[in-house]
Amino acid sequence: MIEELCPMEASVLLARRTGQWTEIHERHLDDCLNCQELLKVAGFMNRIADNLRRDPALPDPALVWLKAQWIEREERQRRYLARTAVSRALMQAGVVLVLLLFVPGIWSGAAISAEAATSVDEVIFSTLVGTFALLFLGGVFMVSRWRGLRVS
Repeated sequence: MIEELCPMEASVLLARRTGQWTEIHERHLDDCLNCQELLKVAGFMNRIADNLRRDPALPDPALVWLKAQWIEREERQRRYLARTAVSRALMQAGVVLVLLLFVPGIWSGAAISAEAATSVDEVIFSTLVGTFALLFLGGVFMVSRWRGLRVS
């Protein structure tokens, strides 16, 4: 099916754009389906253009990029601070553990009893366990800190 173009299309569009309708245009629109559809499409396209003019312009790409970089840096910093807080809590727990093992060991070692030799052995063992726990937690802290510095 081949549709023929209406010879009055250009004239109808010009009349619509300028608002100067004549009797000839009005009579022609009553009879021509092509021109009626053309006016519907032109109205639709004009509404789209008006909406585009009303919408705010897109933001500057440089600002979008800078904001993305800023958000990424904040997220990296938040993750680093979370790791540091966990490491600090582990270190404090290690210190408390050493103190809990060391102080009772001193008290029991200071007690004069027949089992003084075993108390000294317990003190040494407790001190060694606490020391190694503290060294382990310190190593975990240093490794996490080194990784945090390397990522940044």
